[in-house]
Order: sequence, then structure tokens, then C-alpha cells
Amino acid sequence: MPEGLTILALMWSPDSNIIAFVGKTPAGVANLFTVQVVGQRVTPLTNASEASESPAADPPRAPQWKPD
Repeated sequence: MPEGLTILALMWSPDSNIIAFVGKTPAGVANLFTVQVVGQRVTPLTNASEASESPAADPPRAPQWKPD
């Protein structure tokens, strides 16, 4: 996981193998990531470089999984 990242919102996948989360840097830039439970590989899904480009981290708009 990137250094200094604060997790703002997270959601488990329906099969419990992946977690999606919004992480915010100390500079206030938030991005969407996934982490595999087995192996703990973190994958960035967005690449915002400024806070104005960041995905929303409000609970109603937090990462959501579609049902299987």
C-alpha cells in the first residue's frame, strides 16, 4: 500500500476475496484501490494527481460491488 495512505471507505467483494477501498494521501488526493485477501496485492484503479480529480469517498457513493 502506498506510504501515508489513509483508508476512507472500503467494501468487501461478494466472494470475500477482494477489498475495494478509497485511500487518501496526506496531500488530500484520494484514489480507488483493490487488495486481494490472499497474497495482499494492492492494485490502483484510479490515478488522480489532484484532490479535484479524486473519486468520491462519501459513504453513499463509496465502493459498491454488484451482486453475483
